[in-house]
Amino acid sequence: MICRASSLLMSAITVFDTFLKRHPNHESAPEALLYKAHSYLAQKPSDFFVLPNPAERDISVVETAVVIYREYLEKYPEDKNRNEGEKKLEEAELILIEKDLRVAEFYAKKKKCAGVFLRLQHIENNFKVTTEKNLKRLEELNKKCPPKSKEEYFKIENKEEKEEPVDESESKEVSDENSK
Repeated sequence: MICRASSLLMSAITVFDTFLKRHPNHESAPEALLYKAHSYLAQKPSDFFVLPNPAERDISVVETAVVIYREYLEKYPEDKNRNEGEKKLEEAELILIEKDLRVAEFYAKKKKCAGVFLRLQHIENNFKVTTEKNLKRLEELNKKCPPKSKEEYFKIENKEEKEEPVDESESKEVSDENSK
């Protein structure tokens, strides 16, 4: 059933692409572009409670949907379906923000502030965080890894990696065992 729905959505995307290429100035072009974005977003991973969170799975279709929604909103600012496009764009962006926040929280637990910094920078550069929950998560991450320059983070982490002592007797024992 899921494979059939996915193949139908991919067929719809192909039809919308063909229509948009052949008739870019048609009065229905805005709707075709919007429905193309909807078709991508409809393929997002399920958030059924027994499955992993959609942000933890392949969400490349959501990334594609965001690009197309933004194109739609930029090309057709006066379209009658603009509100629908904005709502769907926000829904898709929330999924991508969730992914970046989860990765940043993982890096924060591992005390890898450079990774946290890069994910937060990606969020800041690409999305507008609007939910109170996500704003609090950003605040917590900034407390764990206070904002610094990218160069400072990488200097600090590289220095820590170099400072980790390597017990040569252990590594020699391991190499001796492997040679036997």
